[in-house]
Parts: sequence; C-alpha cells; structure tokens
Amino acid sequence: LPICFFVYIYLLLQLYNPRLDAEEELLIEALSDADSALYQAKETGRNKVVLL
Repeated sequence: LPICFFVYIYLLLQLYNPRLDAEEELLIEALSDADSALYQAKETGRNKVVLL
C-alpha cells in the first residue's frame, strides 16, 4: 500500500479521535518511521522505498 494511504488513515484518526490510545501511538511511530524512510529516499534520488 502507498504511504499516502497510511497518512490518510492517520489524518482521519487525528480528526475523529484527538486522544490517542496505545495502538494509535504505535501506528503513529510506524508512520513517522515510514515517512522518514520516504523522505530519505527522495533526498537520495530514489523513487522506491524498500521496507525490510
């Protein structure tokens, strides 16, 4: 699934449930890691992110 999909879900969670439970905090951490990986890939001129 594209990163955009997860970001969209994250934004929906933020809109409808501003108070986060533990699962959502873990999701946000994962999103943050994925976002960092995507950013680094763009910075290095790659067009794909490989998640191991």
